Amino acid sequence: MGLKECALLVGLSLSLDQPAAAESAASSKVLATRDSAVVKAIPALAKPEHIGVPQSGWLDGLAGRRMVAVDGSTLVLTATEDGVLRETAVPGAAPLRAHLSFLNNRQGTVSDGTDEHVVGVFRLTRAGLVIDYADDTAESWTGIADGGVAVNQTSGDSALCTAWYPEGHNFSMADRQRALAAYASRLGVSYTPPAGSSGCPGRPTVADQPGPTKLGSGDRKPTAAPLLPIPSTVLKQAALDGTQLRPAEPILVRTAAVRPIDDPALAAEGIAEAPAVWRANVKEDVQSPSGCLSVEADGASWGFRNRCNYPVAFAYCVNDMTGTENSCNAGAVSGSVPPNSFGALFASKSIKDSEHDFRWIGCKGEDGRVTARLVRSDPPAGQCLRVRS
Repeated sequence: MGLKECALLVGLSLSLDQPAAAESAASSKVLATRDSAVVKAIPALAKPEHIGVPQSGWLDGLAGRRMVAVDGSTLVLTATEDGVLRETAVPGAAPLRAHLSFLNNRQGTVSDGTDEHVVGVFRLTRAGLVIDYADDTAESWTGIADGGVAVNQTSGDSALCTAWYPEGHNFSMADRQRALAAYASRLGVSYTPPAGSSGCPGRPTVADQPGPTKLGSGDRKPTAAPLLPIPSTVLKQAALDGTQLRPAEPILVRTAAVRPIDDPALAAEGIAEAPAVWRANVKEDVQSPSGCLSVEADGASWGFRNRCNYPVAFAYCVNDMTGTENSCNAGAVSGSVPPNSFGALFASKSIKDSEHDFRWIGCKGEDGRVTARLVRSDPPAGQCLRVRS
C-alpha cells in the first residue's frame, strides 16, 4: 500500500451512536517530543521571517502528539534531524510511515518510510502544508478547531477529507455524519448528509492548491502557486438507479448437433453403417472398432493394442479395481489409440495381479472428434458420438 492512501483510511463500521475508542495514553509517552525538537526539525516554523508567513502554531503543536480520527485511526508526527516522521495507523494494521525531509525553509521531499524511496514533494503555505505526490494525488493540511488538523486528499475530480484531533477528543454527531458522507462518496454510493455536516470541518474557502513545484536551494523563496477556490462540498458520484438500466433482451443460443457416428444418415460421408450400440468384451469381427483393441502389458504399463489401420477412440473401466478413477464403480476413462500402435493406460507397478477384468467400447476415429461412451459395464455396452462444430 502506498503512503498516499493514508488520508483515505476511513473505517467501514462507523457507528453513529457510540464514540470512537481512544488509544491508550501510555503509548504516547514514547512519542513525546517538546518544542525545542520541533524548532530544530522544522526550520520553517523557527524562522518565519525567511518564508514571509506567520508561524503556524497549530502545526508546531502537532509534533509528539497522538492524533485520532473518527474511525479510530491514529496519526503521529515525530521530529527528526532533517524533518518530520509521519506515522499513520489503522486499527488492526501495521502503521504507514513517511519521512518529510526539508531542502530549504519552505520545501522538501516526501519519501517512503520503509525504503526511503522519494514519492513526492511538500511545501509550507500560508494555510498550512501541501504535499504533491508523483502519481498526481495531493494532500492539503489545514489547522482546525480544538487543536486538530484536516487532511484533504485530492485525486482527479474526487476528494476525501480526514479530520484528526488530539487523543481523547469527543467526536460529535456532525463529525460522524461527515466521515460517513466522505466514505460513501469514495464508494460511489449516493448519500446526502444532514445540513452542516458535509465537507471538512473548519476548512477555509480559499487555500493553496497542490500543483507542480520546482525545488529551490538554500533560502531562495520559490514562486508561490496561484490561490484557487476549493469546493465547499465533496463531489458526489451519480447514484445507481435501476430504472435507467436497459431492459433484458433474449440471447440466441444455438444447440450443438450431436449424432451417433453410426447413424445411417452419415453413410454418404463414407462412414460404414453399424449398430449405434457396440457390445464390448465379446468375440467380434476384427473390423469393428472394439475388436481392433486388445489389452496388453509391455512390462511398464497396461494398455490397448490397436491392430487396425485407423485410429480407435475408447472408453474403459476395470471391473475388479476399487478406489481408482478407472474403476467401474467410479465411471469410465476415455482416450484413443493411433493405427497399429500401443496406447498405455496406467503403470503396471500398480497392478498386484497378472490379470484384470477390463470393460471397454471402441469407436472409429480420434478422441476429440469422436466420443466413446461406456453406457454400462455389466454387460459392457457403449455408444459412439461425433461432435460436429
